[in-house]
Amino acid sequence: MIIPKDKLDAAFTLIREDAKGKSCITILILCATDCDSLCASRIFTGLLHDESLPYVHKPLASLDELRDARRLITADTRSVVLINCGGGVPVVDTLELADGVNAYVIDRHLPYDGANLRDQAQVLLFNAAEGLPAEAVTPIDSDSDADSDDADESAADASDRRHRREQRRIARRRQRGLFCGMPAAVMAQKLADEVNRSSADYAWLAIVGLTECYLNWCIDDAFYQQLLRDLRTEVQRHDDADGADDSRQPAEGRIAYCPDEYPALHDACVCVALRVGCFCCVVMSMMRVGCIVVGARN
Repeated sequence: MIIPKDKLDAAFTLIREDAKGKSCITILILCATDCDSLCASRIFTGLLHDESLPYVHKPLASLDELRDARRLITADTRSVVLINCGGGVPVVDTLELADGVNAYVIDRHLPYDGANLRDQAQVLLFNAAEGLPAEAVTPIDSDSDADSDDADESAADASDRRHRREQRRIARRRQRGLFCGMPAAVMAQKLADEVNRSSADYAWLAIVGLTECYLNWCIDDAFYQQLLRDLRTEVQRHDDADGADDSRQPAEGRIAYCPDEYPALHDACVCVALRVGCFCCVVMSMMRVGCIVVGARN
């Protein structure tokens, strides 16, 4: 089920209510390892810290690691948050989620698996497909892959059948092509805004995640500029509210960056440097969003 963009707070409220009054850890976060995912994870875990909610965080680098993550789900788990992973596979079957365990998918990779879209009880998808062509939102339907195996097949046969279905689904996704929707960091920032926890740091993290997608040719110029304008407005709104000091502006002809002013942006840029291994990419990202200024500002 796709969550409407103006109902994101309801999803976070459900996570919070499922954890209220419990001494155990009810939240599991599964996160991809790219920069956008790390920025989204930082925003989401910040929201959990604000509510004093404990969680388990697990980075994932492949589909095999996603399947292996099912062992992290305990009897106490009530919420599984998947960041830039899980949207293209049937989450309930892949993680073997029991009744009462909800999956919250913040995934920019499209199209989504049909089973996730049809599930009205356990799978909640943040909408990354807004404004994209129909091909991007037409689901991959895994139900049509069912084999006519005997009802009394062994557990090994059932596992082999699931593997064959998964391989066919992956092949169809590659044939049709993948689309990149709204970056996960931007969706996480919108969630923070919905629950009245927005900040300049969260907006900067979203900008870094957005810029990584742009530099990697995941999104086009128009989509990038549209999202960037909204985030720059958000940063300016918080700067105005905090009474930004003009003395922090760089002198003419200097390149300046103040990590003390935006510590979360500094952390995110370190993540970009570690991930990309190229300082030039970091500088380009910061220049695009206006964090590094060459010359005087008007």
